[in-house]
Amino acid sequence: MPNEITLAHLDGMRETIKFKQPFACDSRYYTYYSRRADGHLAVMAICDPFGQPAKRAAYLLEHDETADDTVVAFGRPLAIYEANIATFDPSGTRALVEFGSLLRGFYLEDGSGAHPITATVSANGKRFSLATAFEAFKTQDDIKTGNASSPDWSPDGSQIVFFATPDAVNRESFDRVQGEWQLYLMPMDTLAPRVAVAGIYNAHRLAWSPDGRYIAFIGQLGSQRRTGLWLYDTKDQSVKLISEGTFGDLMWSHEGKDIYAIRNDDYKKPGEVWQFDLSAMTPSSAAK
Repeated sequence: MPNEITLAHLDGMRETIKFKQPFACDSRYYTYYSRRADGHLAVMAICDPFGQPAKRAAYLLEHDETADDTVVAFGRPLAIYEANIATFDPSGTRALVEFGSLLRGFYLEDGSGAHPITATVSANGKRFSLATAFEAFKTQDDIKTGNASSPDWSPDGSQIVFFATPDAVNRESFDRVQGEWQLYLMPMDTLAPRVAVAGIYNAHRLAWSPDGRYIAFIGQLGSQRRTGLWLYDTKDQSVKLISEGTFGDLMWSHEGKDIYAIRNDDYKKPGEVWQFDLSAMTPSSAAK
């Protein structure tokens, strides 16, 4: 299996980035990549040799294209094998790692090890600790904890944004992800999360704008549960609809003027990359 990632450019061109494999594994695959603040690629690599569960491991790789060099972030495997995504802080010394599916959460990795986040989220009369979700995942004792997902750092590294659903507490199987989600903001010095947007369903994928003012996210919102791409303004705390439709992923342009999102309203057809120029449009404020 080649160690490479193919990038699709907006002009239709495709670029293949090849990188070294800095760990030993005969059966591996890659699940996610992102750009760090320094321009390096961050790649999630999963080692899953057939019939050898003890050797399963997840590695967060850092690839420097200018030096053609790939290293394992923090010099070791991640604390949890079933890692999904990871986002580095602006300094590149800390990473938030999301794990799991029906039992979902995230924790902090840095040069000294893995650290559960001792923050409690609450909504609708229910509450749970992000640290409890981390410990519960190891034992698969999911019923007593909620779910949290899609963490992202603010551009200055002072706070994070993430989805969470205390509704998942005391629920089992797919009921754990089908309740109400909230979008939380949390300063990393106080670990005191607050609800920024409530009433989100099927929440997935969010991203902070480069200037730190806006947060784009995907989900269903409002009394009619309109499915689409949404924009939260941290300055006036408003939520606006950018586009209605079914989206799978999103990212901001480096300048922060455009949002690129993968749209797929027909699951039988391939998805398309849509570009939204926020400077040339007036998003609907109909989060109703």
